[in-house]
Amino acid sequence: MWEILKAELSYNKFGFLIAYVLALIIQIGEFYTQIASSMIIFFIAIGIMGSESDKEKRDRFHSLLPLPIKKLAFIRMVFVVAFQLGFLVILFSHFFSTYFGTDNSYFWSILVANGFILSVINIFIIYTELGFFNTKKYRFIFLGIIAIILIGLALALYLGFLRTAFIMGSNFAKSPLDALIFNLACLVMFYLSYTLFIRRKSYLA
Repeated sequence: MWEILKAELSYNKFGFLIAYVLALIIQIGEFYTQIASSMIIFFIAIGIMGSESDKEKRDRFHSLLPLPIKKLAFIRMVFVVAFQLGFLVILFSHFFSTYFGTDNSYFWSILVANGFILSVINIFIIYTELGFFNTKKYRFIFLGIIAIILIGLALALYLGFLRTAFIMGSNFAKSPLDALIFNLACLVMFYLSYTLFIRRKSYLA
């Protein structure tokens, strides 16, 4: 199992390197901008890597190996987390060297951004996984649920709720509760994407 993970990490090492260098370059200016920029770089990079993996049909190849599908699903999750870990190291290093003891809200902002971007990535993964089932209704139901959640969040923001959680900036400091909520949501999304992958109808697409 770990050999496959090592192979995937090695195969994408140049992509990792480019993304990390870009994240280091933008470590100037307002720290909230640095956090948001790092997450955008991560999102774009993981999207490109995922697209290349689909083109090369690596899931199909891995599914033919004598490896339980549950372990393959676990490897997919670890790959995403391992890539994101590099961005967290960059951001936390900057935080502890510059802001620790003066503005600890940045610590929670990093964790909020982590939970948020991993949740968003898993939403795309879940949508893709639903395409492997025989009916399109699951995708419509999923998109409907996401739309309802987004409308609810937009309404809450309009009424003045949740602004500290969803808006970046010095006037919207994040709290431990915000970080907990976002990262719990992230874990739920990981579980859903894991479950859908192991229940696919086919891995040959």
